[in-house]
Amino acid sequence: MLPSPPPQLLETIRYAWSRDCSAKELSRRVEGIENLGAVLLRYMESKHGSSGQKKRTAARATVLLGSKSVGSIAAWLAVADAINAADLDSDAVSALYEDSLRRCAAMMMLARKTQAITEVHAAAIGMSLELGRVDLICRDTHRVIWLNGLRSAHGEARLQKEQEYLQATHLEGFKAVSWRWGLPPEISVPVLAHHGEPGNSIADMARCADLMAEVYTSSEPAKALSVAKVVLRERLKIDADAAQKMIAILNKRVVEAGELLGTPPPEQLDLQTVLSKHDENFTEMSREQLLKLLDGHRREAKQTKEQVEALKGRLITMRGEDSLTGLLNRQRYLERLQLEIDQADGRPGALSLLLLDVDMLDEQNECNGMETGDRILQTVGQIIQLLCEDRDFGARVGGDEFAMVLINRSTPKARLTAERVRAAVENAKVDHKGTRARTSATVVGICIDDLEAPTAESLHAKVMQELERIKGSNRTGWAV
Repeated sequence: MLPSPPPQLLETIRYAWSRDCSAKELSRRVEGIENLGAVLLRYMESKHGSSGQKKRTAARATVLLGSKSVGSIAAWLAVADAINAADLDSDAVSALYEDSLRRCAAMMMLARKTQAITEVHAAAIGMSLELGRVDLICRDTHRVIWLNGLRSAHGEARLQKEQEYLQATHLEGFKAVSWRWGLPPEISVPVLAHHGEPGNSIADMARCADLMAEVYTSSEPAKALSVAKVVLRERLKIDADAAQKMIAILNKRVVEAGELLGTPPPEQLDLQTVLSKHDENFTEMSREQLLKLLDGHRREAKQTKEQVEALKGRLITMRGEDSLTGLLNRQRYLERLQLEIDQADGRPGALSLLLLDVDMLDEQNECNGMETGDRILQTVGQIIQLLCEDRDFGARVGGDEFAMVLINRSTPKARLTAERVRAAVENAKVDHKGTRARTSATVVGICIDDLEAPTAESLHAKVMQELERIKGSNRTGWAV
């Protein structure tokens, strides 16, 4: 998880944007946060020069700038500090910080151009645009593979791909961070709206700043430049030539923004270099160089594929699913079972549990191969899903063991369901080299009424005890 800034800094941000803020109290708070005072003074010097600097203090800067500007600078600093404190390798932190600074610098440039908001308010919004992405990466570093791979997608297309591949978008990541930190709506709302329809002037600025920064990080910078020009014209009425000039000097402004925060980035590439490095002249390369380059790309592709497969597995686990059958995994099953037991609250016949063991699966794997065994397991999973009603749910709780939790099913009805499941498995048609593989299962059940003060673990253990006794028999039983 992305680390939170110091509580004192977050409280100052909220206080500065509140209606009850007083200059005296805000000055007192600012003087208690050394790095915030230093940024305020550097910003004042950049705007008004160094004359009288010896007499200028953080408290005086607070009064001159006003509470909203102080709150914006505090938020700007908080985001920068959090990114630099992220528990990632130093190269990743540096890249994420520079990426955020680009959006920050772009927003500051657009604020000067449009006069819609103050420069420091724009800086806080711009710095926050990548905050959700950073949080997603901090939660799972494998996500950086996907997020970087989506650099050529824009707007809604990127959000859709993020949702498809990660089950989360960078906007959802930002929403979680904004809620956790208590960022004021003046900062959080434009960030959350910047992928939306045109019409909100500050959100439109944020969208444009996002695209201006993308030119320097996209896998297709020339395409990103064209998109940025179009959107700047449509949303902010900035013509293509003016947009090109602003984007061309963006990385100079990135260094300036970093210096104001006290953490300047390394020297930045100019626009022409960024565009040209993606347009190498391969005709001048020797055959050996081309083969070496191709071999390197193949190795990277293989490594990426392996990382993607690992990520898919981790995402399935995070959702609490069994990767083979799509049913709940054991941990999620026990959590859901306990929740249903708690909600049952002693009502008669409120819940019944069935455990199913696939008969002779090891022998099937030995004789017919693991693929046939996997097809049998998948078929059993499908049968369980088909026979679940309303709030019922199924799970794979072991290699060849499954569970069904039946809600509001008394003993007679649960026994009937157990027999239906057993018969369905016995009659299942699982193909093995053109012939039908033999399938059968032993099913044992219990009603919540048959155990005093049950828990998920004790209910499961009671049924398991009876299942161990009769498994392999292709029949149903009942634990009492």
